[in-house]
Amino acid sequence: MNTPVTFIIFNRPDTTAKVFEAIREAKPSKLFVIADGPRADKPGEAEKCAATRAIIEQVDWKCEVIKNYSDVNLGCGIRPATGITWVFEQVEEAIFLEDDCLPHPSFFTFCEQMLNRYKDDERIMMISGTNFLEEWKFNIQDYHFSYYGGIWGWASWKRAWKYYDHEIKLWGRKEIRDRICDVLSSDKQFKARAKIFWITYQNSSCLNAWNYQWSFARLAQSGLSVVPARNLISNIGFGENSTHTKSKNSKIAELKLLDLKYPIKMNDFTAVDRNYDRKFFKKVIENNLLAKLKKNLIFFNYFIFTIKGSCMKMISILDTSICSSNLGDRIIMDAITNVMEDIFDNILTIHIQTHDVISKTSYQYMRGSELKLLGGTNLLSSNMNWYNQWKVSLWDSMFVKI
Repeated sequence: MNTPVTFIIFNRPDTTAKVFEAIREAKPSKLFVIADGPRADKPGEAEKCAATRAIIEQVDWKCEVIKNYSDVNLGCGIRPATGITWVFEQVEEAIFLEDDCLPHPSFFTFCEQMLNRYKDDERIMMISGTNFLEEWKFNIQDYHFSYYGGIWGWASWKRAWKYYDHEIKLWGRKEIRDRICDVLSSDKQFKARAKIFWITYQNSSCLNAWNYQWSFARLAQSGLSVVPARNLISNIGFGENSTHTKSKNSKIAELKLLDLKYPIKMNDFTAVDRNYDRKFFKKVIENNLLAKLKKNLIFFNYFIFTIKGSCMKMISILDTSICSSNLGDRIIMDAITNVMEDIFDNILTIHIQTHDVISKTSYQYMRGSELKLLGGTNLLSSNMNWYNQWKVSLWDSMFVKI
């Protein structure tokens, strides 16, 4: 195989060995290896990093191996980003795999053909090996176009990566935010992305992520990703030792590895598949966010940390429209939302129900909020001990000052 392959490794020799075997079968003529250094406060990690790097010495085919190993730990944000930039300083295109992303053998052929097909089409910025729905319209096509696309096995060009900015400075410009909203063509999808981009914008130096910035770069350029009709990558790294993918029960853990029909039928059109993007958003982004908000207090504490260390405001809203059939409640909350959007550019809003008792988790969010808003004064009364509208009581005021 003539297309260069980049292998991003760290401290997991078990998963690294499995992915390495898949690379060995593909026999790329050039292999870039990016490795982060061990963390000083993690006993035994230096040995794990050394064992992982030793696997690369098993290359037994005709291959130029080019290594970029860090002696110190840069983190899983800076290390991949600087490594990918280093790769594109040397080649015009490349395939990328991390140490827990196991590819189907056809993944390499798919990437190589797509890289060649769209190398001069600046509308296309990434080739994804992951189809998070596992199959999509396989009976009528071999691939489609998306404004999302996964980085569990992907490929791209130097011409596309040049837009990568780890600090996403462009996000600070309202016209860019408006453009991305237009690209996504969905308020719900934009708001979910905006929350992530605001956090990234304010905390890029300490955030252990690079994929948010890469997603932003593509959206800011209206860049499309090529997604295979059948999934070609399975993430085998879910578990407690993982940085981001800890839950083995996740809907996207160990997706089925499938194959494509060959030769690949090339599309005679280039247009985003909105239906795929909606289903992708619901499965990967929306459901994942809801699960974290409901079950993972680490996620809550992370938000508190990042927001307090930035210009971003977290605001809690006692929302009278949740579980309400009263149109007046919706009118009140819509008015509050519109006013907030006019006043604040950079907020994370937490909506708390008032038609049911306020939960312990809701108290935690409100305590961590810089501002609390009340949606409708008629849920208060002059004697909260004896009479109160809905489920907000005097007891609640002992925990939350509004």
